[in-house]
Amino acid sequence: MGHQLSYGQIVRGTFLPADSSWYEFAASRGDVVSLILSPMPRPAVDPEGYSQMLAGLADPADAALQIELYDATGNERLAEGGLLHSIGGEPKARNIVHAVEADATYRVKVWEGGGRDVRYQLQLNRIGGPTLWYTGPHTSSSHAHSKMRFIERRISGLKAPVPGSEALTSQNVDGPALHDIEIFFALRRLVAEARYEVGIRSGNISSSDPLEQVVEGAKEIELRIRTELERGEHPHYPVLIRIIPDLLAPPYCVSFLVTRKKKGKAMEILDRFKDVDPRFIQVEVAIHFHRWRGEDHSKIVHVDGRYVHIGGANLSKNNNFHHNERDSGYLYFGEVAQRALAAFDHAWRDGTSYLAVRHIGEDGKRHVDKHKFRRGRIERRKAYNHHEEVTHPDWQEAGLPAPARLTVFFLDKHQQRGVVPGLWSDSIANPIAQGLLAAIETAETEVNMTSPNFNDEPIIDAVVYAIIRGVNVRILLPYRRNAFKVRLPFGGGTNETALERLRERVELARRKVASGRKDELSKLIDARVEIERVKDATEWGQLEVRWWEYNGKKIADGPGAYHIKLMTVDQVLAFNGSTNWDGQSLNKARETSLIVINPRYARHINETVFLPEWEQHGRERQL
Repeated sequence: MGHQLSYGQIVRGTFLPADSSWYEFAASRGDVVSLILSPMPRPAVDPEGYSQMLAGLADPADAALQIELYDATGNERLAEGGLLHSIGGEPKARNIVHAVEADATYRVKVWEGGGRDVRYQLQLNRIGGPTLWYTGPHTSSSHAHSKMRFIERRISGLKAPVPGSEALTSQNVDGPALHDIEIFFALRRLVAEARYEVGIRSGNISSSDPLEQVVEGAKEIELRIRTELERGEHPHYPVLIRIIPDLLAPPYCVSFLVTRKKKGKAMEILDRFKDVDPRFIQVEVAIHFHRWRGEDHSKIVHVDGRYVHIGGANLSKNNNFHHNERDSGYLYFGEVAQRALAAFDHAWRDGTSYLAVRHIGEDGKRHVDKHKFRRGRIERRKAYNHHEEVTHPDWQEAGLPAPARLTVFFLDKHQQRGVVPGLWSDSIANPIAQGLLAAIETAETEVNMTSPNFNDEPIIDAVVYAIIRGVNVRILLPYRRNAFKVRLPFGGGTNETALERLRERVELARRKVASGRKDELSKLIDARVEIERVKDATEWGQLEVRWWEYNGKKIADGPGAYHIKLMTVDQVLAFNGSTNWDGQSLNKARETSLIVINPRYARHINETVFLPEWEQHGRERQL
């Protein structure tokens, strides 16, 4: 009998020479399961133990780990582990991604083929069902409808790549909430499904395990095209993969050094695709460059204008699989992907300044074209004439169930005069900030919030106003996250100082209400205070704040750092994406986030993302 595995669980053991171990887990028909076998523990769990373990292994990178998936009898092998490529000399791992065909118990065999003593860890994840998408009924309510209309009115007149008047979509379905490294396995699966194009924006992209999953997805596209051609079919190719990484250069960096940095970043990414045939997959990298303000902090992918993959995770070394940040991701299928495509096109045309393309030249050889400065301007390709199937998909043919009624607001912003101001400004005249504030203002019973950073004054005031209306607020934050950056001038301050400002404002509001001066609340907090909604102090909502901890430790930055950005309201509304609750995200950076209004979905996100972090990792209480 093997050891039992459960989803999300990490188990550890030691291989003795010529030894193997068996594990079992229960799965339902259509589950897409991911198994990861690695020769080292996660540094986020025990950094000191991690260093000691590596010192005790002669050569962990050469550990010949093996993993196989079997049926319940252990006789029929269903899948064997593929190699997760090593980046920068890091130890390798094995991974299986498999869709099970029946409700049953499945067995996993792991061993070390070199006959050496090796410590290992095994993790089981569930990416989703056979198509990743929720197919049940999407029920709504008058409560949800009123929230939708309130947010729609608040953002309707705001400018953005996707204007507020176009942000609302309703013909959508959702996929599962993703955690940690399974975010990137789901991304690989979506990329592999692409028939026409993929658009990737990430605030930080570098040679890494997550980027390698995109490369593996591209290789699967190439294999599919080759197979279809051999069968006499007529697939579209080349499939286009467009990537926008963010690049920061110091103010003192002169033009030729800036160009060198842009070229270096573009080639770092393109080099990962060197084994992908440009005849079938054309990869293009356009650099978003900035010095102080104007960072492109989005983490969003569209596939064929049909699918959206969004969250807080970057395709960078911060998420290499042996020390990934604590993060979450979300999948959507439907009209919201058309908004993501439009926003991507805008960022590509108006927000990038260097383009590198890997292609096949007239001589039949592989080349990389690099478009540089010319007469003080940037020479780049113009907007693409997307295929009709991408810009106007037939949703029924694409497999979108009918009716598909998940309400999703696509919220974004960009650097534009009067929209994203200077380094010192705190303007919130953009759809993301207004959508977030409006969502909090609709709260009637509860708000659950979590983010790496929390210091923006309008958000603090919105929380105060929610509490005096009788709303219970829970805030989960990491301790001293990005402390150096937020302590700089115009950085907004640390989470600790922001919570102190929040506490003081709540106490001052309490004194004003207790003394019968409700009319003075509008001077205390920068929010649209409606006096009739303000309750007596005895009926105020409860404010509870917890620090995020892992294994009893407050991890600020580095391996395993907390990076989830999420809010749920009244278990009716969910806000997710790249946006932190700080001034950098809400005032200065380019961001992308979504508001989803649906009771079933909001409960699902609350129960599978926020509450596990709150209950299992929120240990220390304040206020």
